[in-house]
Amino acid sequence: MTSVVILPESNQTTLCLQLHDQVTADDFDHYYHQEIKKRIAANGYFNMIVTYSADYKGWEPDAADLNLKSILELGNKPHKLAYVNPPKRKILLMKMAEPLLKGEIRYFEEGQYEDALKWIKE
Repeated sequence: MTSVVILPESNQTTLCLQLHDQVTADDFDHYYHQEIKKRIAANGYFNMIVTYSADYKGWEPDAADLNLKSILELGNKPHKLAYVNPPKRKILLMKMAEPLLKGEIRYFEEGQYEDALKWIKE
C-alpha cells in the first residue's frame, strides 16, 4: 500500500486523499502534488480533502520539504481545503501557513468525512 491513497470521491476539481503510515516523497509527488497540478491546469483551482488514517505517522523529511515547496508554489490556488482527523501539529502548521494559502480551510473530526465531502461540494 502506498502512503497516499486517492479516494474514489475525487473528481475534476476535488482531490480526496487518505494518508497512511509515513508519507514518502515519491507518494507525495505522484498522488498529491501532480494530481493537484492536473486540477489546476484544468480548472485554475482545486479543492482537497485529506483524511488521516489511524496508522498515519507523519512525513519523511524529503516529503515534508516537498509539501512546503508545494504550499509556496500552489498556495494561491485552492478554493477549499478540508482535513479529517488531522493531528494537532498539522492544525498548527496549517494555521501558520494560512497567510500563504488562498481559500477556506476547515477541520473535521474522525468519522466526519461525509460532512467534509458535503462542505467541499457546496
